[in-house]
Amino acid sequence: MGARLENERARSVATAACAACTVGFLCMRQRAIRGAIAKMLTGAATLVAADAEAEGAPSAKEEAQVAMMRQMQQQMQQMQQQQMQQQQQGGMGGMPGGEEELSALERFCTDVTDEARRGLLDPLVGREEEVRRLIHVLCRRTKNNPVLLGQSGVGKTAIVEGLAQRIVMDDVPHALRGARLLEVDLGAVGAGCQMPGEFEERLTIIVQEVVDATAKGPIVLFIDDIHNLCPAPPMNNNGAAILKPALGRGLLRCIGATSADKFKKTIETDAALERRFQQVPVEEPSVDDTVSILRGLRPRYEQHHNIAISEGAIIAAAQLSARYVSGRQLPDKAIDLLDEAAAAVRMMKTHKPEGLDMADRKITQLMKERDQLLRKNAGEQARAGSSNVAAAELQKIAAALKIEKKARKEMQVKYDLERRIQDEYRRAFANHSFIKRKLENARMKVKQASAAEPGSVFAAGFGRAV
Repeated sequence: MGARLENERARSVATAACAACTVGFLCMRQRAIRGAIAKMLTGAATLVAADAEAEGAPSAKEEAQVAMMRQMQQQMQQMQQQQMQQQQQGGMGGMPGGEEELSALERFCTDVTDEARRGLLDPLVGREEEVRRLIHVLCRRTKNNPVLLGQSGVGKTAIVEGLAQRIVMDDVPHALRGARLLEVDLGAVGAGCQMPGEFEERLTIIVQEVVDATAKGPIVLFIDDIHNLCPAPPMNNNGAAILKPALGRGLLRCIGATSADKFKKTIETDAALERRFQQVPVEEPSVDDTVSILRGLRPRYEQHHNIAISEGAIIAAAQLSARYVSGRQLPDKAIDLLDEAAAAVRMMKTHKPEGLDMADRKITQLMKERDQLLRKNAGEQARAGSSNVAAAELQKIAAALKIEKKARKEMQVKYDLERRIQDEYRRAFANHSFIKRKLENARMKVKQASAAEPGSVFAAGFGRAV
C-alpha cells in the first residue's frame, strides 16, 4: 500500500514538474526534461513493483529519485515566480541599476531649459513671429497647447529650443518665468512595454507628475512627432486619450511638433483632440533668412571644427543647397552642407589630402609590380636567360614611377604651403579673438565704472582710451 502511494506521489510530482517547466523554457528543453522524468518514473515504478512483491517497503534509490524530482519542482516554481515578478516590474518600478528611485519625468524626459542654461543649445536666429505665437498660446487659461506644423528640417525643434533660451533669460511674460521645458522621449516611454496598457500607464504617471509638480513652478511638455500618440488606425487605447482630460482643463501645457500631412491623418481624425491644440504653422525660410541663420551658427561650427568659415562659404552653402539639393528643406540642408564642408577641411588638417593619398597608393602599387618583375626576371636569367618582355615592362614601370613621384613632390610642396598659410591665419584669428574679448571686457569695466561714478574723470578717460 505504501509503495502504491509513493508511486502515485511520484507521478503527481512529475506531472507538476512538467507543467512548471513550460514557463521560461524552450520546446526542445521541455521535451528533454519530460523524457528524462518519464524514464525516471519508469525505473521508479519497476523498483516499487519489485519491492512491493518482496516486502512492500520503498528502496533508497526510489527515495532519492523522488527527492530529486521534488527539488526540481521547487526550482521550477521559483523560476516561475521570478519571471512573474519581472513581468510585473516591467511597468514603472523595479528597474535594475537603482532606477526605481527616479521619477517618471527624470526617466522619460529631458530638461531643455537646463541644457539652455548650460549653453548646450544652438542660438535661434529669426523666427520671432513663431516664438511670439508660441508664447501667446502658452499664456492662455485653457487649450494652451500649441502644435508646430511644418515639414521636416524647417526648424520646429529649434523654435522650441529658442523658447527655452528665452525662459532662461527671463525674456518671457510673467506666466512663463521660471518654467521648465521638458521634452518627452516617446521611444523611452514605449521601450520595454510587454503587457497591454503599459505605455498608457507610463504616460498617465508622467501627466500626473507634471500636474503635481506645477504647484512648485510651471512645466511645459514638448512632444516631438506628436502624431505617434494617435495611431492612424483608430484604437481604443492610445496616448492621446490619456492627454485629453488634462489638455482640455488647462492642467497640462504641451507643445507638439509634426508635419501638416501627418496632423491631418492622425490628430484631425479625433475632433476632441484637435480642438485642444492651436496650430502654429512653420514655413520654410528663404535663402536670405538661411544666410542669417548660418551666420548665427558660424561661431559654434568654427569652435567645433577649429577652422574659420568665410562669408562666401556661408552664402554658397545657402544658395547651392537651395538649388541642387532636392527633397529636403532649408535651413537643414544648408546647415548639413556647411557642416560637411567644414568636416572635410578639418580632415585635411590632420590627414593627407585625397590627391596625395592616391599618389602614395599609386606609387606603392607600381613599386610592388616592379619588385615582382625583378624577381621573375632574376629567375628567368638563372634558367634560360633574360626576357625582352620583362625588360620592357620594367622600363614602363620605371617611367611611370618617375612621373608619379614628380607629381607627388609638386603636390607635397603645394600642400605644405597651404598648411603654413592656414597655421598663420589660425594664429591671427586666435589673436583677433583674444583682442576682441579684451576689448569687450574693457567696455564692460567702463560701463560699470560709469554706473558707479557717473562724473568720474577716470571712467571718461578710460573709455576714450578703449
